[in-house]
Amino acid sequence: MMNVPVSVARVIVLLSGSFGSALLAFVMQLLCARAMPVADYGRLVALLVVVNILAVFSGYGVGSYWLQLFGREGRAAYRWVVPTIRVLGLGCLIGAGLLSLYLFLGGDEPWWSVALLIPILFSQSLAETTTARFQLEERFTALALWQSAMQFGRFIASVVFIALALANVPHLLAGYAVVALLMIGVSVVSLDQVRRQQINLVGQPRAPEHPAFETISLRAVVTGSAPYCFCTVFYLVYASGVVAIVERMLGGEAAALYNSAYLIIAAIYLVPSVVYMKYLVGKFFRWSAYDPELFSAVIHLGVGAGAILGVICMVMVIGSSEFIIPLLFGGRYNKAVPILNLLAIGIPVRFVQHAYGAAFFSEENMKRKVWCLGGAAGICLLLGMALIPLLGVPGAALASVGSECGLLVFFMYGVGRHVSAIDLRSTVSIQGMRTALARVEQHAGIGTRKASLTP
Repeated sequence: MMNVPVSVARVIVLLSGSFGSALLAFVMQLLCARAMPVADYGRLVALLVVVNILAVFSGYGVGSYWLQLFGREGRAAYRWVVPTIRVLGLGCLIGAGLLSLYLFLGGDEPWWSVALLIPILFSQSLAETTTARFQLEERFTALALWQSAMQFGRFIASVVFIALALANVPHLLAGYAVVALLMIGVSVVSLDQVRRQQINLVGQPRAPEHPAFETISLRAVVTGSAPYCFCTVFYLVYASGVVAIVERMLGGEAAALYNSAYLIIAAIYLVPSVVYMKYLVGKFFRWSAYDPELFSAVIHLGVGAGAILGVICMVMVIGSSEFIIPLLFGGRYNKAVPILNLLAIGIPVRFVQHAYGAAFFSEENMKRKVWCLGGAAGICLLLGMALIPLLGVPGAALASVGSECGLLVFFMYGVGRHVSAIDLRSTVSIQGMRTALARVEQHAGIGTRKASLTP
């Protein structure tokens, strides 16, 4: 009787961490925007955005690659750890070089900006390896705390400098750099523990003490990690790239209206993201390799549950949009209500999309997932360029929904053609859902316990 409640509790813990982190980030941005001159705040945000983008390349998807390797090879995957750490170090050096080049080419950035931003870049690049370590150990409380740590530290630093009337770009970046150094310390210790095989892998058989592992080349790591890196890049483009297009084509006020509506939608999107990318991700790698029947059953249930929950969320957002926008952002943002209503159409699409996307967990299928996400990013950019001049900000919302629908079609096509464990037609049938539910209950032992309680 404990399996289901424990699983639900773990998801709730992860959701709390994700929502807490998102809330801290929002409040921090709000406080800085009010305390700083507009130009300085814009400069701070721009610098952090550049770091966020470069951190994707510096981390090079190593953390996610670990999950796939350990899910496929069990403890034998330790042979990949040292080569992946080397690639991670090389990626951080390249990222630091690109960041320095970007700042110096700008011509007006002082030397201290590079010195303060590089630790921030390194901390974000290394953080994903610690996230992967907690997922491999299924330490979900630690994972929730870790994913909130950076935003909590930045929030404290921002509050301190604002209270002291010292909220400017150098001071805030210095505070963020201190937080980054602390996180680098934790990540380096975690990396060393993984390297020395001193972590508690869950669901993996014990390896022999001195296994005859083959040598792994850096080229193999670079090739294997690339899909995870570019998946994130394309996701950032298709999920939030519309904001940049709106700002360029319609100005800052239009971008603010779109972003206020998108922030609400993004908060809702945290639900399937946490379930699939934080809680189930390590399990999916194992199931796809060793239990394809259970893997297929969970995908089937995810499609049905995602569709139902997504429609409920869509109706709730549309029904409450006229008071939630002014409540959160003030009356100046009332024009964002129709934008929010349009974006809400994509909620059930995204929820179902996550279920199909979870099927792409083999090494070969991850490469196909990159193409799917790249196609969605292309749809977003093309629709945005075409619809925004014609319809304004609502055109941007339609471009976003269009890219969500496009990605769902790409995922469904890919699953039907390349994921042999899943019958695409059965994922949308009642009988397929019933069969999947029975398999999941069998795995959890629910059906057995029910039978034992029957007189």
